Amino acid sequence: MVTNPSNAPDSYYVIPEIGEIAVLFADNFETDQGWAVENSDYLTNGSWERGTPQGGGVRGDPPTDADGSGQCYVTGNGLEGQDHDVDGGTTTLISPVMDATEADAEISYYRWYNNSFGINPHEDIFYVDVSDDGGSSWVNLETLGPDGPYVDGGWFHKAFLIADIAGISNTAQFRIRFIASDEGSPSVVEAGVDGVELEASYCEDPECPQDVNQDGLVDIDDLFDVLAHWAEGPGAYDINNDGVVDIDDVFEVLANWGPCP
Repeated sequence: MVTNPSNAPDSYYVIPEIGEIAVLFADNFETDQGWAVENSDYLTNGSWERGTPQGGGVRGDPPTDADGSGQCYVTGNGLEGQDHDVDGGTTTLISPVMDATEADAEISYYRWYNNSFGINPHEDIFYVDVSDDGGSSWVNLETLGPDGPYVDGGWFHKAFLIADIAGISNTAQFRIRFIASDEGSPSVVEAGVDGVELEASYCEDPECPQDVNQDGLVDIDDLFDVLAHWAEGPGAYDINNDGVVDIDDVFEVLANWGPCP
């Protein structure tokens, strides 16, 4: 059996909406954009760190970043063979505040989680939470573990339309956080985060709809295009948006003959 992408259906190709993509926030972690790290009092090892992964992947840690830029956030970025996983408590990575007021804003990220190494595997949990009030309250977005398909490592890309997240509204106080923990029996817990983006897509009506071939000029070519799609339904050639390509659309072309404004 062959799958494409290689880890489908966990990853899949997406055809973006036709229109413009507005990048509201993007962080490949090559610079410090204001993320915060909070650790529980009993954490002894494995705090979130930004940098190029150093562990080599031998104990469940990410051997490389996800998006190819070089750096990401990992839990305890120690050299290969060192004990640098999460131990004794929780470590939380919290984003800066993002403006998600666009109605179709979408949050996406790469995540890595592995709790399958050590003498007590598959006992710990990884949380992804979101907030629409700057972090005063949080709503769970994803819970990984203690077992299941996402606890053996690997970079996975996830995307969520904010308007579809129950309990979350599109506000200018949006934040996301990632929580890795080792609070029970000693085990090896490794996590990573990379390529966090907040995007929105939108479509704009053309400024000169009579220029159906969009060459900047309303001329004979546009007239021929309209006539070639005579009696068709809604679309670019239905210039007046009445549901059918007809004589009224021809009149629209003739009335706006010449360069587009």
